[in-house]
Amino acid sequence: MPPSTTTIQQDEIPEEPSSAVVRRYSLKRVGEMEADFLAVLSEDPLCAVGVSLGLADSGPRIRTLALATCDHVFNLALHRPPSQAQKRILGRLFSKVSLLTGFELPYTIVLLAYALGRDISGRDLSTFDDDSYRQTPGAFIEAQVPFASRERINKRWEKGTPSSDTKSRDAFESKCAVRAWFSAM
Repeated sequence: MPPSTTTIQQDEIPEEPSSAVVRRYSLKRVGEMEADFLAVLSEDPLCAVGVSLGLADSGPRIRTLALATCDHVFNLALHRPPSQAQKRILGRLFSKVSLLTGFELPYTIVLLAYALGRDISGRDLSTFDDDSYRQTPGAFIEAQVPFASRERINKRWEKGTPSSDTKSRDAFESKCAVRAWFSAM
C-alpha cells in the first residue's frame, strides 16, 4: 500500500515552488520512505534537505520527523522508538543528505542522534549570519529572498496550516511539514 499523500501550498516565498507533495509513513514503512526519499534526492543530490521534529506531549521523544526538499516532504510518524533495523535504515537515509538544514538545529540534532544512535550534522539557519542574535525563520528567509514576507512566514511557522486534504488532527504533522519545507527552500 503506498503512503498517504497530501499537498501543501505557499506564497510567502517568491520564486520558490508554490506547492509540495507530503508523503506520510509509519515506522513499519520506513524502508519505503528511504526508497522514495533517495529517488527524489537522486534528482538533485546536492540539494538542501530541511528537517523538523514534532515532539510527544511528554518527555523528549520524537513523535514526527519531517524531511523536505523544495517540492517534496516526507513525514515519518514515530509512535514508538525505532528498532535497530529501522535505525539502520534511517541512518542510511541521513548519510545520503549532503546539506541538512533547519532552525534550532542543535536541539534537533541531539534528539535525532539519541533516537537513531548515530551522529547527525547540518546547518542551523537560526544562527546563520554573522550577528550573534537568533533569527526568526521569517527574518532569515526575508534576508535571503527578496520580497519574502517575514510576518506571514513567522505566523505560518508557528501555526502551520492544514494541507489541502488533511483533517484538523493532522495539523501537528502539517506544522512539521511546513517547517521542514521552508527550511529546505
